[in-house]
Amino acid sequence: MNDLPRSLVLCVTVLALGFVAGCDSKKSSGTPGATPPAKVSVRLQWFPVAQFAGIYSAQAKGFYAQAGLDVTANPGGPDFNAITLVSNGSDTFGIWTADQILINSSKGVPIKIVAVIYRRDPNVLLVRKGSAIKSPKDFVGKRVTTVYGRATETVLRALLKKSGVDPKDVLIEPFPFNLQSFAADKVDVSAAYVYDHPYQARQLGMEVDIIDPGTYGISFYSDCLFVRSDMIDSDPHSVEAFVHATLRGWEFALSHKDEAVAIVCRQASGLNQESQAYMLEHSEPLIRAEDPGHLGLASEASLEAMKAILVEQGQLDSSFDVKRCFTNRFVESYYSQTPK
Repeated sequence: MNDLPRSLVLCVTVLALGFVAGCDSKKSSGTPGATPPAKVSVRLQWFPVAQFAGIYSAQAKGFYAQAGLDVTANPGGPDFNAITLVSNGSDTFGIWTADQILINSSKGVPIKIVAVIYRRDPNVLLVRKGSAIKSPKDFVGKRVTTVYGRATETVLRALLKKSGVDPKDVLIEPFPFNLQSFAADKVDVSAAYVYDHPYQARQLGMEVDIIDPGTYGISFYSDCLFVRSDMIDSDPHSVEAFVHATLRGWEFALSHKDEAVAIVCRQASGLNQESQAYMLEHSEPLIRAEDPGHLGLASEASLEAMKAILVEQGQLDSSFDVKRCFTNRFVESYYSQTPK
């Protein structure tokens, strides 16, 4: 090399550096196969059902993969708390109700909502058709089930308060997550989710009427997609990629319900296609509430209304700023990039 002209050495060096730089740029440019997908997980609120059809559709249709993500959807259930699992780093993303996210955020748990999937609450109450129980005022002395420590209880207590009923005058019992006690006439009023339990009642041969807290002006955001607050700063690309792909998944699921139900039914054995179709059909109005053409957006006014109920129940301090616990940044960027 010492015998080569200095100009030739310089030329070779420049070419070599250019080649290396070109290789590096291919690695970081998103060329398929060049960069491995980022591994993330999402902890669901419940077992695999059509309640999460958008997430399962995003997996099955390759939307997450196209966004550069390798996503594991972990089931939830009564023994799993997505807030705990996301805040301690066991899961990347989580699905949970807004009331619990507000309460935990006010206590310093570093989480933030990045999309609201269900913008109307699925929590309703069932009574037998023809029952003398027509409104919450008729709950006095009656056996009513609820899910303690969750939005179901918060909504019930807000409903009783608004109706002028003292909860001490109601026989509140834990909801067993099925309608067996209700069907056996051991319960007068059953907690229920509007996209599921009316169907179950019909399968049990029961005709029911629905008491909807929403008609009394009480509704909480249900399935909210959230993440640790620090991830929004440290890895906004992955957060944006997950939110965008999830919204694509939900748009697909709502416009291709038969295929989405088939995808859901592949997630676990024993799922009934008819019941999952019922769930997805009755989920759509909850998902499209507030702004039908733009899924996922959170309303500060709606969160303030939820805060007021939580403050009234002593679950939240009035000084809490709801802006601390949500951002529309990633949903807005999705719609700014998606032609309509």
